[in-house]
Amino acid sequence: MSNYLQESDLIKEKMYVWWIPQVPMQAFYFRVSSYEESLKIQDLLAQYDLFQYEQNVKGDYSNVGGVGSYNGGYLEEIDEDVLFECEDRNITLEQYITEYIEADYNGSD
Repeated sequence: MSNYLQESDLIKEKMYVWWIPQVPMQAFYFRVSSYEESLKIQDLLAQYDLFQYEQNVKGDYSNVGGVGSYNGGYLEEIDEDVLFECEDRNITLEQYITEYIEADYNGSD
């Protein structure tokens, strides 16, 4: 199974990386199994864009990316606020996703 995702597949995913290599084009989505993996992939994509720029493959670029999760009807960006909330509650990001995001998705409290 490929880790590359279509936008319509995101509702099935606990966590994914989104990446736009040149704003304003559409995002590229990639399935990940942990936040740590998402950081590695985002760094790799950023370094690849920089390498292409330095090798004159791209004249310039304006990239952006992040990690997200599906949350009961909408896509949630996993950002520093979510990480601070995990730290405040003394839980891991994976526990947060399981307890809060999946619970919302399944209609639980």
